[in-house]
Amino acid sequence: MTSTHDGQSPGGDSTSAAIPRLSIFHQQNGEPCQQFLNNRASQDLTTFVRRGLGVNAFSVGAMPRAPLPSTAKPPPGGFRRGSVGYRRASAAAFLAGAGSLSVLYAPQAVLPLLAADFAISPAASSLAISVSTGAIAVSLLPMSSLSARWGYARVMTVSLAVTTVLAVLVPLSPTFAMLLALRAIQGVAFAGVPALVIAYLGTTIHGSWLGSAVGLFVAGNTVGGLSGRLLAAVVADVVGWRAAF
Repeated sequence: MTSTHDGQSPGGDSTSAAIPRLSIFHQQNGEPCQQFLNNRASQDLTTFVRRGLGVNAFSVGAMPRAPLPSTAKPPPGGFRRGSVGYRRASAAAFLAGAGSLSVLYAPQAVLPLLAADFAISPAASSLAISVSTGAIAVSLLPMSSLSARWGYARVMTVSLAVTTVLAVLVPLSPTFAMLLALRAIQGVAFAGVPALVIAYLGTTIHGSWLGSAVGLFVAGNTVGGLSGRLLAAVVADVVGWRAAF
């Protein structure tokens, strides 16, 4: 093979010419030559792979990324029983039903105490339940219309948050009139749960398992309605009706 004037082969390969010079450099300088060879080998390997995969293959932005699994959006047809999304949606429906119904019916166990504390008749004290249930009946359709703009999940989240905050404020009412006003507002906020839960489950859970998910919501209503009355009665006997709310 005939070498060119600068020590390169006609094909442009300078390896044969570089090795003798590197050997002399290695004898004189030792370790720096070995480091140079390692760096050269790494560069050659990188160049080879880049040519095989494309120039931008090692660019961070060009690397393909596998989609991350997500349970926020249901798969086509909805979540099936046994999946993480199904368990979360069903548990949320159960807890929403249990928590909201317990708050709604807790005053029923302490109506005689309300009548005695505010100096009202027993019939008047029952308004603490009636105003809430009446507000729920009036607010069901508006909440359904509101969900068309905000979405089921957002409306239910806001409804539960407002219901919880009002549950803390109601026992602090200095007068029975203020208590009734807060309970009415609480009923309006609470209406977002029964109006939208089943519709939300219908868009989230697969049709084959929708009945079981709705059954959990109904079971939560039953558990909440019973436990709210029982717990309120026990707490009222110990520390008074205000803590029972």
